[in-house]
Amino acid sequence: MIPLEPIGIIHSPFAEPSRVPRRAADRENVQGTLEVFPAYREGLRDLEGFSHIVVIWRFHRTRVESLVATPPYNVGKKGVFATRSPKRPNSIGLSIVKLERIKGSVLHIRNFEMVEGTPVLDIKPYIPDGIDPNSVRLGWLDAVRAETERVPASGRAAVEVVREYWSRMQANDFRGAAEMFSKDFVLDWPQSNERIRGRANFVAVNEEYPASGRWRFTIDRVVGNDREAVSDVGVTDGVIEARAITFSTLSNGRIARQTEYWPEPYAAPKNRRHLTEPID
Repeated sequence: MIPLEPIGIIHSPFAEPSRVPRRAADRENVQGTLEVFPAYREGLRDLEGFSHIVVIWRFHRTRVESLVATPPYNVGKKGVFATRSPKRPNSIGLSIVKLERIKGSVLHIRNFEMVEGTPVLDIKPYIPDGIDPNSVRLGWLDAVRAETERVPASGRAAVEVVREYWSRMQANDFRGAAEMFSKDFVLDWPQSNERIRGRANFVAVNEEYPASGRWRFTIDRVVGNDREAVSDVGVTDGVIEARAITFSTLSNGRIARQTEYWPEPYAAPKNRRHLTEPID
């Protein structure tokens, strides 16, 4: 047995491994902290200037190991060493994360997949040298990406279209998100009995909505088929924290209808009545 002592711990918005988005693109704006234990604080000296760090950690919530894994693509099973599956023989994870800032012994990080309480084994500065980017091959993933680029928007599965929609929402590009809608787009919010018709009203509702800061969207999961998708997304402006379950239906490659459920019923705000209509 090789003794390994944690040098810190992760504080994450993900309480359970099942809540961590499997695709890296869906974790782009996940934020959290890495708390370094007092005994190792001096080791953080001069790390502040690096934009990214390499974090080595343990899959402490994983109790099963397997030599085969199923990636989040329609590619069947792969050898575990050709994937990032947590079910590994030694339960060790490695992530390159964005370092936002350091305050005392707490590192504020972004773009990571660790759950709350993850033990950290080591931290290194990320230094991208020694490898020519043009020489990098991604094995079976190259074929997946090539196929994604080949399929036109009208032929893409609903899951991929909805992921792109949330990517634009994450950028607070509400007009760009609306470009993915059909001309007769309808969004229903059953809990407030509101219906939004058309792209222009959708954009206006989002741009006029009172917020304490920039909206951030974290995709927990998207499932579906060629025409329909259901997404589970965390939403926050830094003060408000909520969760939306959205049912999307496509027509000719565009989102034609959405029904969106929020945590609890609420009265429709008066300040957007000019942009909405009652569902019934």
